[in-house]
Amino acid sequence: MSPRAHCRSQRRSARTSPSGCKLGAVGPRIQYARSSDGVSIAYWTLGSGAPLLHLPWGTLSHCQGEWRLEGCRLWYERLAQRNTVIRYDPRGFGMSDPMSGPVSIDDLVKDVEAVVDSLGLNQVALLAAGESGNTALAYAAKRPDRLCRLVLWCCYARPSDREKSPGYQATTALVDQDPVIFSETVSRIVLGWSAGEEARALAAAIRAVDLVSLRLLLDTFHSFDASRMLPMITAPTLVMHRRGWRNPGLDAARVLAAGIPNARMLVLEGKSGLPYAGDMEAAAAAVEAYLGDPCAAGLPAGLSEREAEVLRLVAAGRSNREIGEELSISLNTVDRHVSNILTKIGAANRAEAAAFAVRQGLAH
Repeated sequence: MSPRAHCRSQRRSARTSPSGCKLGAVGPRIQYARSSDGVSIAYWTLGSGAPLLHLPWGTLSHCQGEWRLEGCRLWYERLAQRNTVIRYDPRGFGMSDPMSGPVSIDDLVKDVEAVVDSLGLNQVALLAAGESGNTALAYAAKRPDRLCRLVLWCCYARPSDREKSPGYQATTALVDQDPVIFSETVSRIVLGWSAGEEARALAAAIRAVDLVSLRLLLDTFHSFDASRMLPMITAPTLVMHRRGWRNPGLDAARVLAAGIPNARMLVLEGKSGLPYAGDMEAAAAAVEAYLGDPCAAGLPAGLSEREAEVLRLVAAGRSNREIGEELSISLNTVDRHVSNILTKIGAANRAEAAAFAVRQGLAH
């Protein structure tokens, strides 16, 4: 079943989300995909439009239980106004199969592949937060053909960027020492120390996580350095970070934005590491604006986003020097882009390229 048709097949239940899908008391209907190594992965879909696969919240996941968190629910419903949001539990968490032992990043990538394959998607956009950015980066490097956009929210590439964050060592030590204090501390760190009922609800959700799986996943991310993969990522990428969030801080976002060839960086005001805490609308609107409908539309002749920008300016009659000044790139880079464009679209000169741009709706 396609994700766009999924809402029509949702079971009848207590209420309707703003995106028009019928929801049960604990969210959309749970479906299952099977990974290549035989693990059953739980997921749901919500909304209509281009598919957006929402990865877990760092090292915590329960794709059904988190619907009891009002802010989390509102976040999903807001994104689902324009996209088919897909949310899954990785192995060992929520409603997916338990872990049978230590897991690798490759195992976590298999979970993503299972869901994408189960829905029959040719391409998908990914949104990852915190530690799950490691999984997203690994998938982006492994399957560039399946990824049309990547959004990284308060993520990092190097374990050291996370581990040097204030309170990281203390909070992770609490996983084994005192799970109750661990859950209360983490919920206050991400939501703010003045948070009330929402923080208590998040702490309860954290306590529902299997601690063995949590420790194994922490070990996985602790030993994985994604920085070597950054130059291999070809998908257009939006690196988002809250200015006041320090776990990790802005420097980690800068490393990502500098290392990924086609990345943009957006800094939002606020202190929370969760997009639905604080100014949720600013975060959601930025994601929505960046995604557009890339997986549905795509670009002709295999053009990259930058090549499409250059082609639009060629069609507008700009010289290579003028294009370089407008896009803040060197003349040599513009020359290379124009040469690649002519080759890809089979044009002999700039006039033919301009005509192609008009036919494809890239220029007027």
